[in-house]
Amino acid sequence: LSNASVRVEPIAEGLMNGIAQKGAPASLEGFAGYNKLYARLAEMATDAIVLKDAATRRFIDVNEAAVVMTGFSREELLALEPTDIFPAALAREYTAVMKRWLYDGKGYLHEMAIKTKDGAEVPVDISAVVVEINGKKYVQEIWRDITEQKSLQDAFKSQIRDLEDIVRKRTGELENTIEKLEAAYIKLQNSEQMLVQSAKLISLGEMGAGIAHELNSPIAGVLSISEVLLGRISKDDPNHYLLLKIKDAAVRSKYIILDMLTYARPFKDEYRDIYVNEALRSTMGIFISEIKTSRIEIVEKFDKNLPLVRANKGQLMEVFLNILKNARDALMGKGVISISTFATNSNAKVYAVVEIRDTGPGIPHDIKERIFDPFFTTKEKGGGLNIGLGLSIAQSIVHEHGGWMEAANAAGHGAVFSVYLPAVESGTMLN
Repeated sequence: LSNASVRVEPIAEGLMNGIAQKGAPASLEGFAGYNKLYARLAEMATDAIVLKDAATRRFIDVNEAAVVMTGFSREELLALEPTDIFPAALAREYTAVMKRWLYDGKGYLHEMAIKTKDGAEVPVDISAVVVEINGKKYVQEIWRDITEQKSLQDAFKSQIRDLEDIVRKRTGELENTIEKLEAAYIKLQNSEQMLVQSAKLISLGEMGAGIAHELNSPIAGVLSISEVLLGRISKDDPNHYLLLKIKDAAVRSKYIILDMLTYARPFKDEYRDIYVNEALRSTMGIFISEIKTSRIEIVEKFDKNLPLVRANKGQLMEVFLNILKNARDALMGKGVISISTFATNSNAKVYAVVEIRDTGPGIPHDIKERIFDPFFTTKEKGGGLNIGLGLSIAQSIVHEHGGWMEAANAAGHGAVFSVYLPAVESGTMLN
């Protein structure tokens, strides 16, 4: 149909030009009498062909395709006002374009619309040519129905929109995947760093254990010799008091070394029923030496009726020591660290609780949710000391023991860390 209309348009234009030269009547019926071939071509055209008076803009004649397209009869079309055939919103545009056609002698109007008799709108492309017959100007218009073309265009646009939506959706999914991969990569890097630091800590622990073992022998010798000398001199001897001090220091050193060995080699399979207070006191034996030169006061309030817990003593010492070191750093050389133990019930189970408070500045609200993250620290990293693993390792150990940790700010000031460990026999309290 498209090709047929393309062929008809120049023939129709030739028709009008031929008539203009020979002075034939200006109606299709007159054209048929003058040249039946041209009239037949106009009637056979699939596009609507209309002839208008250039002065009045009214229809002079129309072909059968125009009647079929609009639903009006030939007589009804010839009686219409010039702009009645167009929708109100497009009539002004058509009037303006008509003026340009009369000036240029021809022209086009794409994506126009024709109003049918039943009020529907038919999208059309209009091509026009101006001809002069016996000194009077006429406008021949060819209306091509583009309903199918518009439908295809709309379908194509709809498919493009759908494709764009799919692309946007897939792009969003891809971006999310990339973000997850980046997060996984960062996590992998952190894990690698944690493994490296853990290996360093294990090496340091093994080295410390070796040093503690080597110190055990000379300290045992000092203890033995001091006991022998105490047996040889009377209590009135002025050196007796000094020997007692040497013996007490040797005994204390012996237990500190034993605690260090326990702390440095906390094998997971060495779980036994222990008193949390015992693990705390062993930890304090190591920690107290770190605050001797400071003005930090230690306040202890241990529950003597605390239930037993099944745990690895060395691992619990590591948990408590990490918390105590954080408290020490927060106090900056001056303040109070309070350590208390008590039992509590949660979900019909009994837990031994260790609570460590300090009088420092407390935990900033913006980092409260991150303090247990690996490698997170508010301290300056350096020398392999402040790497942000202490609380993360402590939390992992407590989880392995079936418990949990909590961190909060105290009512007055400072921070409070609580460690919950399940009792050996749930619901049974020691007398």
